[in-house]
Amino acid sequence: MPSKFIRSFLSLGWLFRPSIKTVLIGSISALVTVAVGLVLAVSLSANVSNTFSLLNQTSLLLIDNVNTRLTSRLMQAQRTVEYLSELYERDTFGINQKNAALDHILRGAIGADTSTAVLMVFDTQFRHQGLYLGEANTVVPLAPDLAVPERAKVLLKTLAVADKPIQWGGFLQAGPATFVTVAARLERDGQLGGFVVAAIPVSILAEELKAVSETTEATMLLLRDNGAVIATSGVNELLQEPGETYFGLVDRRLYKDPVLRDFDRQGDVDGFEFAAKFGVNVRRIEREKDGFLIVISTDIRGFDTQPWTVAGYLNRGQAGEEVRRLMLSFVAGLAALLAAIVVAWVLGKRISRPIRTLAENAQQVSSLELEKVDMLPRSRVREFDDQAIAFNRMVDGLRAFSTYVPRRLVHQLVGQGRHEGVQFQQRDLTIMFTDIVGFTTLSENLSALETADILNQHFSDLCQAIEQHQGTVDKFMGDGLMAFWGAPDRVDNDAVQAIAAARQIIKSVKERNKRRVAAGLPALRMRIGLHSGAVTVGNIGAPGRVNYTIVGDAVNVCQRIQDAGRSLLDGQEIAVMISEDTLEKSGITASDVQCLGTQSLRGRSAPIRLYSLQENGLETE
Repeated sequence: MPSKFIRSFLSLGWLFRPSIKTVLIGSISALVTVAVGLVLAVSLSANVSNTFSLLNQTSLLLIDNVNTRLTSRLMQAQRTVEYLSELYERDTFGINQKNAALDHILRGAIGADTSTAVLMVFDTQFRHQGLYLGEANTVVPLAPDLAVPERAKVLLKTLAVADKPIQWGGFLQAGPATFVTVAARLERDGQLGGFVVAAIPVSILAEELKAVSETTEATMLLLRDNGAVIATSGVNELLQEPGETYFGLVDRRLYKDPVLRDFDRQGDVDGFEFAAKFGVNVRRIEREKDGFLIVISTDIRGFDTQPWTVAGYLNRGQAGEEVRRLMLSFVAGLAALLAAIVVAWVLGKRISRPIRTLAENAQQVSSLELEKVDMLPRSRVREFDDQAIAFNRMVDGLRAFSTYVPRRLVHQLVGQGRHEGVQFQQRDLTIMFTDIVGFTTLSENLSALETADILNQHFSDLCQAIEQHQGTVDKFMGDGLMAFWGAPDRVDNDAVQAIAAARQIIKSVKERNKRRVAAGLPALRMRIGLHSGAVTVGNIGAPGRVNYTIVGDAVNVCQRIQDAGRSLLDGQEIAVMISEDTLEKSGITASDVQCLGTQSLRGRSAPIRLYSLQENGLETE
């Protein structure tokens, strides 16, 4: 009983078939509603619970924000050196002094990279060519005699034998500026050709910290593991002038900022276990007058020989502000939900448009009305663009396919989706064979192109006449053609249609002969044989390549009838030979034909009565 109910329920799905637009709008709206609703529920729960639970989320967002910004800046430089390394490997540029191609490539790379301020290419002897960003972001070539710091040479020598082809090399100082560097080997065919180095000023990292600080009201810090301050969001006041620095980076203990000065004296704060699971530490630093400061920090690895620590701190009074912000975010979330539903409706409508167009064109393909099929336009969306390209190629292929096989067969295989037309069947058909008289001799004085042009024109006339009268063109045999009526689609009056096609062929050939004679070319003479009888129709051939054709004694008889016109009607411009079976089946009048008597055909013991169409029977009905 339950299974019967389920089957009945599922069968109702075929009664209700929503449009793709309805499905997309409904599913996207539901997904957005569920997603935003869950986020809002979690936010409300966190707001109701306690401040520390709320700060867990704030801590993660804060650290994730600054990590994303810093990593994005640094990885942009890494992608630049990776790209140049790939270009070198593909032999796009070489390494030599005053290389114009390399200068052009470096200018493009540094122009596209918003993080890198210095970009240099070294050969294995540390000769270099490079650029740097000057005032107003102008690109300035580096002097070729610029001295390379020994530390840079050591880093490049280390990179030459390192396991990885890319390496972050720590810090370098040029004048008052400090840079973080990343280098990549330049290799081609397994041979080391040199190095490419990108330098990112720490001021870029400070700008990212400042951007985060402006949006979160947190003071942001970036420290090296040895205590050197890499960048801050605005903490610059020192207790005293620094003496020796680490490549321009000042020790944190020389700053007046209490968090920097007492960074190693942080105390634990309960309630932040959730943040700790994601590698985010939430601690506090006691202050004599203002209570304590909440410090949120995590480590960043992979851009130096030592880990970096990114940290932000809030004072205790800012916790309530975070609660108010989350309440505002809840209200904003509701507005976003409504906006998302509107956007879902717009997106659903836009996304469904190419699918709907595809469905409409697919209907035309299914009925094999290929001439009515419009090519799908290209799309900026990859999947839709691939869909359009594939569909257009399919239509082009089907159009080409329909020229290589009988149209009626294609209509059955593609348009109607049936298989009867390719299965072996016994049918009573009317068959036609044609042949151009003396074409072998005629073609001896023609080029291959001229021969092909004559045959293409001739067969075009024949095929047009045959298809207009419901016939199927089977094959071309040199200058001859074989066709039949009654398969794959049945034709009630197949003999009548075959004779009508012969009449149209004769008229077309005579008209073309007039034009050939007027142009000083010889007229074509041809023979046509028609016979009706039982044949086997279907696919014949190997498993990987078949031909839809007919076989049987009636086929051989028809070909012999066409051959008989060579002797029986040798003087005629166009000889049409009809068997008695076809004549009786067609029911045409005696005035349309001339009886040629009973004739013996080559290769057959039994004679057969033949007829030819009279001149008054050669008009197209």
